[in-house]
Amino acid sequence: MAWYLQTPVRTGPKLVQAIGKCSEGATEVAGAFAYATATGVRLMFSEPAICKVAELGKVALIVGTDAITDTGAINALTELEGKYPGLSVLAFLNPGGGNFHPKTMFFEQAEAGFSVTGSGNLTVGGLRSNWEAYEVRELDKVELGIRKAAWGAWLDDHADHLKKLDDPAVIAKAAENRANANRIKKVIAAKPEEAEALVEIVLENEQAEIVAPAASILIAEVPKNGARLSQVGFDVKTFQEYFGVSLGLKKPITLYRTDLAGVLSEAEPSESVEVASDNYRFEVKGLTGVAYPEEGHPILIFDRLADDVYRYLLLLPGEAQHTTVQDYLNATGLRKGLTKLRVTMSRDILNQFWPESPLT
Repeated sequence: MAWYLQTPVRTGPKLVQAIGKCSEGATEVAGAFAYATATGVRLMFSEPAICKVAELGKVALIVGTDAITDTGAINALTELEGKYPGLSVLAFLNPGGGNFHPKTMFFEQAEAGFSVTGSGNLTVGGLRSNWEAYEVRELDKVELGIRKAAWGAWLDDHADHLKKLDDPAVIAKAAENRANANRIKKVIAAKPEEAEALVEIVLENEQAEIVAPAASILIAEVPKNGARLSQVGFDVKTFQEYFGVSLGLKKPITLYRTDLAGVLSEAEPSESVEVASDNYRFEVKGLTGVAYPEEGHPILIFDRLADDVYRYLLLLPGEAQHTTVQDYLNATGLRKGLTKLRVTMSRDILNQFWPESPLT
C-alpha cells in the first residue's frame, strides 16, 4: 500500500500517473467519479496504458451528474466510447438522499491487481493540479474478487439510476450543469462579493474549466526556424507571463496536442530553452516533420490547463480554421512590420470569433 499527497507543483506524485501505472498489464478497469470535465476525461485517456485496456480489454466508468459534469464532459466520453470498443460509461442520476461523491478505481491483472482511491475527481485539477490525496493498494486475488463482487452488486442495486450517455435525462442534467457553470462565471465576474458561497463548486470544477485565468489562450504565429521548426520561439514577455518561466531557470511543461474534435494525443514533455541571442523556445513535437508553407505560416493555439500543462492545436495555411484565426489576428491591428504575433485571450474571446473551436 502507498499513500500520496498531490500538490499543484510540477513535480511529485500525480493521480493521473498512478492511473496510468496501474493500467499497465491490466485486462479490466472499473471506476466511479463524482464529477468529470472534458479536459479531465481527455487527460486520463492520454495515458497510453489505459487506452490499451479500453482497446483490447474492458474499462467501465461511472460518472456522477449532481454538478460539474456538463455537455462537454458527456461529449468527450461519448467520443471515447466510439473510439475504444472496450470502454463503457454510465451516468449516475442521483435519486436524492445525499451527494454522489466516490473517486475510486480498481485494475484487474493476470495474477492480481490494484485499487486507487482518493479525493481527486475526473478533472485536470483532480488528476494532477489540485491539492489531493490518494492511496494505491496492491490486491491479491481474494481482495480483487471482493471488490469485483461489491462493484457488481452495487451496479445491480442501482441499475435504475445508471443511464447511458445518450439518455435524454442525462443530456438534460448535463445541460443544466453547464447553465449553472455559466451562471457562476457571471456572478464571479459581475459581483465578486457574492461569489463566496460558490467557492466549493468552483474548486470542485477546477480553475481550468470554470474560472480560467483571463489569458488562458495563446495564439502564436510560428516563425521559420530552418530544419528545427518544432523548436518554437517566443518573445520574452510571452515566455515569462504566459508560460510562467523565470529567466535563468528551466521550466518543464507537459503539452497535449488536440485535434479538431478535441481529442488529446499522448503527453509531450517539453522544457524551456534560453539562448544567448535572446531567443526563448519550447519544443512542440506536433511541428516535427512539417514543411514550412510557401505562403503564410503555421498557427499554434495553446490552452493553459494548469501551471505546467497545456493543450495545443496546430493550424496550417489552406485550412478553413487557419483562415478564421488568421483573419482575427489581422484585424487586431497589433502587427508591426514582419514580426509574428503572439496574442493572449480568454476562452470566451476565442469562442466569439471561432465558436466551433475544440478549446472552448
